Amino acid sequence: MLGMDPVVLLTVSAIRGVGFGALSVAEAAIVAELVPLRLLGSATGALGLVVGAAQMLALPTGLALVDLIGYNAVYAIGAVVGLSALFASLLIPSIPTPEAEPATTGAIRVPTWHLVLVPALALMFVTTAYGAITNFLPASMRDLDPVRGAALGGLMLGLSNFAAMISRYYAGRVMDRKGQPGTVLIPFQVAAAAGVLMMAIILALELPVWTMLIAVLFYGAGFGAVQNEALTLMFYRLPRDKASQASAIWNISFDGGTGLGSTFYGMLLTTMAFAPMFGLASAVILIGLAVTLADRRLGRHRVVEVNNLAVRLKSVQAPRRYRVSERPRPER
Repeated sequence: MLGMDPVVLLTVSAIRGVGFGALSVAEAAIVAELVPLRLLGSATGALGLVVGAAQMLALPTGLALVDLIGYNAVYAIGAVVGLSALFASLLIPSIPTPEAEPATTGAIRVPTWHLVLVPALALMFVTTAYGAITNFLPASMRDLDPVRGAALGGLMLGLSNFAAMISRYYAGRVMDRKGQPGTVLIPFQVAAAAGVLMMAIILALELPVWTMLIAVLFYGAGFGAVQNEALTLMFYRLPRDKASQASAIWNISFDGGTGLGSTFYGMLLTTMAFAPMFGLASAVILIGLAVTLADRRLGRHRVVEVNNLAVRLKSVQAPRRYRVSERPRPER
């Protein structure tokens, strides 16, 4: 609305980016404080459902409205939606500042990065492929269908986000049932790598366009579940008073991986075709898988700080599922 001058555009983008970044960090941290521990996985998964649904609804709706009412009106609607979220946030109950854990004689403290490095790397390596897919998949699909390739690429991105929504919620439900996060991290890292590898094979062999659907669903499922597993693992390992810091590290890993992927793979496309680029992106995800596997072996000896989610969950009695024949009978 203010004009298309580069200074105006960059200033507005910077202001919006600061608000969006702070909101992204705060919303995940608030969930960790408001929700009962036995439901934390489902709650973070539900957060992913809401964010993903908003993206899937708002993006095509905004593009459709532009043709009817113009850009300025769409921007005004976006501002009103943002203000409604402001009023909704005022209804969030006050959260007391968590007390720092008192010093314990003989306790060993370790740096924060030591505790969150593995989930941060697992997320970052998966999101590097996300940067490549969101930027270059529609263009690459023109090789399969010169007429409808770009439009079908947009559809594939939407289906990938849908799969991510569902798998993120699924990973949260698994965490609640198992009592700890990370149990499905490795299988979904494999799914993400397999999905990107399938994209490379489909483009290299010029397979039918519909086969790309399978690839994006595999990657989307892995992408969503790894998001939730990485976030809950950070909450699991860090002290309670560092929930906001865990959320910030998660967002830095997500955005950093996406930005690195967009830049790095974009540079590679100046010297190679789309198929080998996606093949390399799949291999990068496997690096994160190797880090996770090594952590599973060595992590048993990890020194963690007290009062983190791992300690707190042990004090929460998870609901037990009984068979009909095993249900405890009340005493007479």
